[in-house]
Amino acid sequence: MRLISILNKSILAATLCLALCFATQNGFSQQKKKTSKSKTQVKKRSVSKSRKKNTAKYKRSIQRSIYLTKKTWAVNPGIPKDSSFYLSDYILSNDPIYTSDWSNSILFSQKNLTDTTEEIVFHLVKNEEKFTLTWYGRMNSAYGYRWGKQHQGLDLSLNFGDTVVAAFDGIVRYAKSNSGGYGNCIVIRHNNGLETLYGHLNSIKVSENQFVKSGELIGLGGSTGHSTGPHLHFETRYKGIAIDPQLLIDISTQQLKSETVIFDKNDLKSNTYPTTSPPNDVVEKKPTRKSKKSKKGIKSSSKKKKPVKKPVKKKIATGKKPISKKAPPKKAPVKKAPVKKKK
Repeated sequence: MRLISILNKSILAATLCLALCFATQNGFSQQKKKTSKSKTQVKKRSVSKSRKKNTAKYKRSIQRSIYLTKKTWAVNPGIPKDSSFYLSDYILSNDPIYTSDWSNSILFSQKNLTDTTEEIVFHLVKNEEKFTLTWYGRMNSAYGYRWGKQHQGLDLSLNFGDTVVAAFDGIVRYAKSNSGGYGNCIVIRHNNGLETLYGHLNSIKVSENQFVKSGELIGLGGSTGHSTGPHLHFETRYKGIAIDPQLLIDISTQQLKSETVIFDKNDLKSNTYPTTSPPNDVVEKKPTRKSKKSKKGIKSSSKKKKPVKKPVKKKIATGKKPISKKAPPKKAPVKKAPVKKKK
């Protein structure tokens, strides 16, 4: 009996020891899992915090850059779209500046000055109209000959997303992507008769046949089309013929040089108004055109001068001949006198 009781007690003790061992092992394993989970959670939290910090810094940098670039002017809110389209419909049906050669599909439909006078006068701003230049402080390329071709406008430096505004009051004639190299392009015809072009935009914020005010947002800067980097290609044209914008605008002050400008029709046709000098090949061609006009003047003046020179030469010649004829008869009697004395 005693042996049986001893065996029972030993079995109970063994079972208790085994149970304690299993319990301790399970506890250690659970603690390890908890610690590993806590470590992974801490890592995830640290990574998420660092990402949030980086994104916040990136957003701040973008906000700062945009704020700095937009600091140059306050964008004009313009007219509400409904009223702007109503106004443009009235202008397009009544104003002769807008009724002739108005096209939303062709970039420049004219290039003809037959119906204009010899002197073309532009009243750039009238009454309460204003002028606004999209300008971020640097010009990459001026109007003139570049890379063997005529550069028809100014390349103004800007960043992606910078605001581009209308120069004068007018109506948007062209607002779409252009396959000729301008990319996303806007053309606005103004009350003064000029058209301004804005090329390489990232996005267009106006619609065709919409009336816009000077300084109103029309698009955002980009590098679409034939462009090597973000910039604004800005042109001024009259009936499709390009005019150097620096003849109208003082870039250093971003203001108009004068409210009225007069151009000669022939000079606009021959494109002889660039502020930058063309290469030698072109310099040689331009005097040939002027020489044709000057030759006519030389011929007319030479005809008048030649008859004046000829009689002068004849008078001088006739004056010399009688002198030469009178000289020998004077010498002849001198020779005859000594002959008579010898006899």
